[in-house]
Order: sequence, then C-alpha cells, then structure tokens
Amino acid sequence: MSDVDLLKIIRDFLGTLDVNRATLAGTILLQPVTTNRVPGSEERRTRMIEKALGAPAMQNVILATTQWSKVVNKKEAQARVDERERNAAYWGWMKDNGARVVHHENTRSSARHIIGLILDNHVPVPLAMQIELRRA
Repeated sequence: MSDVDLLKIIRDFLGTLDVNRATLAGTILLQPVTTNRVPGSEERRTRMIEKALGAPAMQNVILATTQWSKVVNKKEAQARVDERERNAAYWGWMKDNGARVVHHENTRSSARHIIGLILDNHVPVPLAMQIELRRA
C-alpha cells in the first residue's frame, strides 16, 4: 500500500468521524524494535503521521515498540528506541509534544495496558487532518 493510498483511507475515516464532530480517543503506532536502522519508509510515515495528527493530538499518541521476544540483545534494542526518542527526525518531535513510548510485550495484558493509557489520558482534540477537512 502506498502512502497516498493510506492517506486516502485515513481521510475517508476521519471524514466519517467528523460528520458528528467526533474525535479519536488516541492513536497507537506499532514499531518493531528488530530493525537496526531506520528505513526511509519509517521516516516518511513518521512525518506523515505528525502532519495528519498535529502537535495538540500528540498527547493522545502511544508509540508502542513491538517484537521484543525476537530481540537477542535487549540492551542494543533499547538503545535504538532511546535514540529514536531523542532524535527529532524520528520520534523526538512527537515525544516533545506529549506522545508516549511504551513496550508492547505481545500479550493481552500489555495491549490492555496500552489502551488504558489512552483512555485514562484522553483529552478530545481534533486531528490536524480533521481541521483541514472542515476547511475544504
């Protein structure tokens, strides 16, 4: 699926939500920790998400790192996560604007914990893309 196709799906979904002026409770971005370097596709996706959601909505974003059970060296994997968190080119901007990074352990309780973080913190904020759709 191309970035354009993904944006069309998101636009259509948000347009449906916006008919009732509804907002998303939150956004969960799943990111495997098994990749050693950040591919260009991840960087493009990150910029696209930042633009679609906007800074105010970052407080309702969870960056959930996945595939920890496949990692041989957990210390190296955590160092990659830490680097992404610090670097504005990756997750730094999102984190600086309120997004949270958590480990997803591929269990039901871990998934419930992540959903709970969103529900406990949810502040209704329209996404940047919703605001743009209203103007169009």
